[in-house]
Amino acid sequence: MGLGLQLLVMTGPEVLGVSEFSSYDLLQLYDDYRIYGQLRDMTKDDRGIDALPHIVPQILPPQLEIGIWEDEGYRLTRFDADGEELTFVYARQLKELKLQPDTHWRNKAIKAYVDALPDEVPIVLFWR
Repeated sequence: MGLGLQLLVMTGPEVLGVSEFSSYDLLQLYDDYRIYGQLRDMTKDDRGIDALPHIVPQILPPQLEIGIWEDEGYRLTRFDADGEELTFVYARQLKELKLQPDTHWRNKAIKAYVDALPDEVPIVLFWR
């Protein structure tokens, strides 16, 4: 399975206190391991990126499950495709992403969207 990342943008920090959340703002990053390495430990990965994250995500609060749509339908989960607990960062943290000049236009557009968000907005990192 290849590594992919979707960003699920929450409506505000108050969502961290609820039991269920489904995001209408789901942003699919174009594969870029230079970005992934800023958010996830890639030192044990065989993709040629030897990087520890400088943006450190937090695990979702224990009561919160994320609603996602898949081929089988809608389901609630706390885990990503690898069975790891879902994590989140605040928009202010994601604004620290460093993009290279040759970064895909889609990722530049997503970064511009994130840069326009209020700093306290949580964003779930959904690894696929």
